[in-house]
Amino acid sequence: MQNTIPCPSCQRELRVPDQLIGKLVKCPACSTTFTASFSEPSPPVEAETEPQTYRPQQEPPLEDVPEEPGQGEEDYEPRPLRSRRRRRFYVEHRGAMVLTLGILSLVVCSPLGPVAWIMGNNDLAAMRAGRMDPAGQGTTQAGQICGIIGTIFLILGCALTCLWFVGAGLMAGAGAGRKF
Repeated sequence: MQNTIPCPSCQRELRVPDQLIGKLVKCPACSTTFTASFSEPSPPVEAETEPQTYRPQQEPPLEDVPEEPGQGEEDYEPRPLRSRRRRRFYVEHRGAMVLTLGILSLVVCSPLGPVAWIMGNNDLAAMRAGRMDPAGQGTTQAGQICGIIGTIFLILGCALTCLWFVGAGLMAGAGAGRKF
């Protein structure tokens, strides 16, 4: 059997089953928690202030008062989720190509290093400006870094080759005056 008791906060008449009498219930209209009883309506249980720690307080489980049919029901249709930016206006990113060129500059062909570096710079600038798809930003940055390292290896290789030719020329010039 169900009993009707008033909510102490909003005075709404609530139907409460016998098994919930003497327990904490929650008013569906004003969300006030109170003890269901036949006598004078008890004052609403005040919400305690949150403790300063991050541990949640253990509260007794609240039992909801069943709502009357047709109350609180609204025609609710959630809005479809939309992304913040429209991707159809973006130019596709070339992160995979920049990364491939950067790795090739490290492993096989050093002259591809400056190509990967320049392409990475241009693509990252387009991503920051909002003209290119930012989904490939990490891949593009990795390829750009590999291109920078490949360019450094290219410069060191050219410098060592020049030093080798200079050293070979000096040794050949120093030995040119002697006859064997």
